[in-house]
Amino acid sequence: MIEQRKTGKSWDQLRDLMEGKQPSHIYGLDGITRSQKAERDLNSLLSGLFEGPQGKEVLNYLRSITLNNVSGPGIEDRVLRHLEGQRFLFGIIQQRIDRGIKGV
Repeated sequence: MIEQRKTGKSWDQLRDLMEGKQPSHIYGLDGITRSQKAERDLNSLLSGLFEGPQGKEVLNYLRSITLNNVSGPGIEDRVLRHLEGQRFLFGIIQQRIDRGIKGV
């Protein structure tokens, strides 16, 4: 049980990995366990959603209000945490788009 808490995997999953078996479910970028097919489908959906000119404009807008938003040293802790949460979410979207393009 201690090992399960450390790795997030059950003993059966660890045994399967040691035996070289492919896991039926994987942890996604968002920390949620899904089947590999569900992960690929989600990545494909996001890459398709943002591939056109309108989708790219939306991504540029989201990037401008998250990653490109620079705060000074006087930012309050709660405001910084909120901004970092937005950046994290944008990062998940961007990584899923990249993986969808690669077919992963």
